[in-house]
Amino acid sequence: MSTKNFSSHVSLIWNIAELLRGDYKEHEYGDDVLPFTVLTRLDSVLVDTKQAVLDIKAISLPNKIKELQYAKATGYPFWNTSNFTLKTLLDAPDNLERNLSYYVEGFAPVE
Repeated sequence: MSTKNFSSHVSLIWNIAELLRGDYKEHEYGDDVLPFTVLTRLDSVLVDTKQAVLDIKAISLPNKIKELQYAKATGYPFWNTSNFTLKTLLDAPDNLERNLSYYVEGFAPVE
């Protein structure tokens, strides 16, 4: 890649970043950007086990047993029992705020 091409790509990326950043100031990133970065990472780790977790959720078992089953299904000490993923939240944009709350509340409690 030529220097001109590289500079053009860098400029394009920075312009997109500025557009996405919008009115956010650097000190405000932690209020929204950081939490969504963490949610995105957790979601990507759990996406392949989502159906298994939902199947366990549908079974009538005591919560302690379900928690053991969730951990076994995901392979992690955390899971999300909401019906949503970050991707499926976009399917209902009119209910995004409410559904995002359900999604966040669906994560395993932190002890």
